[in-house]
Amino acid sequence: MHPIHHTEGFILDSRGFGEANKYFFIFTKDFGLLCAAAQGIRKVNSKLKFSLQDFSHVRIDLVRGKSIWRITNAEKISAPFAFGSPSLPTVASIFSLIKRMCHGEEKNEELYAVLCELASLTEANHLSEDDMKNLECVTVSKVLQSLGYLPSGSTASFLCVSPLSLQSIEDARKSRREIVATINEALKSTQL
Repeated sequence: MHPIHHTEGFILDSRGFGEANKYFFIFTKDFGLLCAAAQGIRKVNSKLKFSLQDFSHVRIDLVRGKSIWRITNAEKISAPFAFGSPSLPTVASIFSLIKRMCHGEEKNEELYAVLCELASLTEANHLSEDDMKNLECVTVSKVLQSLGYLPSGSTASFLCVSPLSLQSIEDARKSRREIVATINEALKSTQL
């Protein structure tokens, strides 16, 4: 019998397979990025169907099989980036970047904290389109910092010192062009 692991995570993406199954790419608090399968989730009577939505924050129970994790239970904590939310395009872009940059399972508490900050900030505030662009700059800077790709001493790295906030969005507005240039250079250096 395999042990059940209890953790929290953000669902970055999902893909259907088979007749009614799905793979979920989840950035978890305890294991980093992992891929987990949910059997029968696309069936009408699936108990997990409404808990496992893309871009949601979930409490999840997992069992490690021979080759893949399996989801045994899930409970939605929040859905700050629900479909129709103005923050969804920005968050989808950030989640796609995380999925691309993280390889294998590796716990990253700093990156998980960034995702929690992002969820709290977007859920608590109505942000304009310009605010969302600045938030994306700050968040991507923090993601790159947590993965070790952001050069220290840059304007972007100074934004990473404090938690995501309305103030950090305002700070990014003042030097967005320089921050974007630093981010692009960091992404180029990853060769991903």
